[in-house]
Amino acid sequence: LPAPATAAAVPPTEAVAALPAGEDAPAAASPASPIPASATTSPELAVDFPALLRAPQPLPQAALDELLAQLAGLLRPVELLAMEEAIGQWVALSDQAGGRFRTLRAGLLLADRRGFASTQDLEEFSRTLRGFAARIGADVMIPDAAPFELRARQLDTVCAEVDITVGLSVVARKGQVFRGTAIRALAESSGMRLMPDGHFHADGEGGVPRFVLDNQGPEPFFAETLRTPTSPGITLVLDAPRAAGGLSSYDRMVSLARHFAESLDGLIVDDNRRTLDEAGLDAARRAVAGAYARMSEAGIAPGSALARRLFG
Repeated sequence: LPAPATAAAVPPTEAVAALPAGEDAPAAASPASPIPASATTSPELAVDFPALLRAPQPLPQAALDELLAQLAGLLRPVELLAMEEAIGQWVALSDQAGGRFRTLRAGLLLADRRGFASTQDLEEFSRTLRGFAARIGADVMIPDAAPFELRARQLDTVCAEVDITVGLSVVARKGQVFRGTAIRALAESSGMRLMPDGHFHADGEGGVPRFVLDNQGPEPFFAETLRTPTSPGITLVLDAPRAAGGLSSYDRMVSLARHFAESLDGLIVDDNRRTLDEAGLDAARRAVAGAYARMSEAGIAPGSALARRLFG
């Protein structure tokens, strides 16, 4: 689990610090200060299975590196935060955090696109934290796993219901191709940027992508090769849960697909290469709108840090 480059405050809605009163580990040899009650809340609101650890002294870098390495070895993602006591906020760990923090919060993600956390996942996470706490003489609080196992399944169901990806393809007419230079000019004039992953990105606030533009040819788009190649078509892709901007991102993507089709004399088609008419575009919009309504009910904002964790 690589540590972020800087220590930045994590808002409570993104830290999702859901930790009910649970089972304490056996008392450490060197007693630490009590874990604050303010870090506890209901598992019904949780997106991760939390553990709180409090050491009697600020943890050295070697201890933090050991914990990060152990958490990285688990099968499911873990978010590790530290309490910045001077400001009373959870922050992400920097690469020079040694000697600064004595209270940590680790959260095992309960569900993502791979499915939900199993009983075994929660048990292994708990063993890892208890073992680490015992070695450094820290107190650890880990809640009863049962309600979080139920929450993991519920969260997985919600995620499956809203996990929608919409692709709009613009293809060249029979016997024709699109020039790479024309594709790039249209994309950049529409505010899209070519990124190292070989896609053009339409970014929203904070650099979170609204949608991306992909090549239907055999190679991704790269700056050094766009001058000469041709392409049979392009695909605009909206990863609905991860997309910034909500439903307006879908509308913008449709508008851009029409612009490409008109400018390149192409056709907008579906996955089966059938011409996509207004009824088809409206049906896709209703599906995206339904997914966003369900996300709103679950308290998950599209494109938020929480959404990107759940749909990573």
